[in-house]
Amino acid sequence: MATSFRIDIDLGVIFTTCRDRVNDSEVLNYLRTVPQHPSYSPLFKHLVDCTQVSSFEVSAELTRSVAQKKLFSARSQCAIVAPQDHIYGMARMFELQHGGAIQVFRDLASAEKWLGLESPAYAPSSQQLGIAARARCG
Repeated sequence: MATSFRIDIDLGVIFTTCRDRVNDSEVLNYLRTVPQHPSYSPLFKHLVDCTQVSSFEVSAELTRSVAQKKLFSARSQCAIVAPQDHIYGMARMFELQHGGAIQVFRDLASAEKWLGLESPAYAPSSQQLGIAARARCG
């Protein structure tokens, strides 16, 4: 799978890395898996890194459907990093339709700044983990 995440309970952030090929089933699997992790909290901030995506096949229908769902607390922030034009466009569509505290960025540093994180707070894993979570307990 092309999506992995790490929950940093000290920072209160879910760091998600999307790589290679991302499609509808990958997104649905991610949305089912993350809330089941024992360290998950809907209050945590989210940083979704799409900088390593080579193929993005997420439908507009799924984007609209997911945008209408309550994915996290209204007090939470979600930053999506998408330097590629087509992914940036879909992420902006999600941002506008969701109506929550979601912002799309072209670079990681801007996303981290918006989330109030010290740069570089996020370091993508060099190996592909699939849908797996690593919680750091401090």
